[in-house]
Amino acid sequence: VELIRTYLKPPVERGRLFDPCAGEGRAAASLGRALNCETWGVELSPERADLAAQVMDKIYQAPWQACYLSDESVTWLYLNPPYDFDRFEGQKRLEWEFLKSTSPKLMRGGLLTYLVPQKILGMSEVARFLAGHYEAITVYRFPDGLFEKFKQVVLLAYKRKSYIQPSEQEILSLQSLGSSDLEPLPA
Repeated sequence: VELIRTYLKPPVERGRLFDPCAGEGRAAASLGRALNCETWGVELSPERADLAAQVMDKIYQAPWQACYLSDESVTWLYLNPPYDFDRFEGQKRLEWEFLKSTSPKLMRGGLLTYLVPQKILGMSEVARFLAGHYEAITVYRFPDGLFEKFKQVVLLAYKRKSYIQPSEQEILSLQSLGSSDLEPLPA
């Protein structure tokens, strides 16, 4: 969280950070305070939602899919979804499902921060979606000591003003990041 913060400048006008997997709210609250953002979140666990409510501006204890949020209503989507398969929906990756379902909530020109296992970037549907909906995509792996357990990466990107049909080369380029030797996130 501290390293991610060094990449961003606070906006002149107050922004709105949305975390659909808020946990205890520490990451969103820290980033929101440092970068002039109101913090909204959703958390499935009642215990973690109670803790998040103490540090975030708005928190809802519910599954993300049960919430209603207007499209293009947030300036920053902080997305650190569960690293797992959806056992009830045909074994789909939750990282992909959360990206698909939350991206419409981000305003055009808004910032996506996507924290996922590196291999998720190798999925063709994820690469195609990112290339079509986002621009200025930057990807780093977590720093040494943190990367080894889940092989996580940080993807920073801005939502395009309008969707573009990505070329196969753009998709393949993004997919290759799923197995590339990436640089660790520097300050």
